[in-house]
Amino acid sequence: MTCLVMATTTIHWLARPHLLTWLLVALFCWVIERARVDSNGAPLLALPLLMVLWVNVHPGFLTGVLILAVWSAAEHVEGLFGLTQEGHVVHAQWSRWFSLTALACLAATLVNPYGIELHKHIVEYLFSSGTVTAQVAEWLSPDFHNPRLHWFELLLPLGAAAGLWHGLRGRLAWCVLTLGGLHLALV
Repeated sequence: MTCLVMATTTIHWLARPHLLTWLLVALFCWVIERARVDSNGAPLLALPLLMVLWVNVHPGFLTGVLILAVWSAAEHVEGLFGLTQEGHVVHAQWSRWFSLTALACLAATLVNPYGIELHKHIVEYLFSSGTVTAQVAEWLSPDFHNPRLHWFELLLPLGAAAGLWHGLRGRLAWCVLTLGGLHLALV
């Protein structure tokens, strides 16, 4: 699987800051999973500190807040519908932990040289200036005629299967993150 992912991502192996976003996404997910598996919320306290680093290296920091929001919502839904063996109270506690951590991370994003202006710029870039995102190759849908994307095409059904596998095992957060990531990769 690692070889397949490496082959798929070679088009991004440039000296670019978004590589740090990939690393920080993995680190955020690892910290969240470790906290959840160990039933100890203390590791989550590291995430706002990581967010200060992230906001100062790449605008992909919004992904970290989104990941925490997905985990919070998933815990809430799992508690409401009894999708796992844990009780509603445990899921409600984790939902609060993830929500508070997301808010702390969001506050930490203001620790950058531009303050709130950075956030305004990102919103303007993504939503107001369609001409910019329509011209940047990384923002366009994949062109499956490109031979470098054959690896990506192979990875799509594997990713979908992994997302569904997580869903069938009651791991709603991982299901949503995996399938949502696939959707974003295609659009």
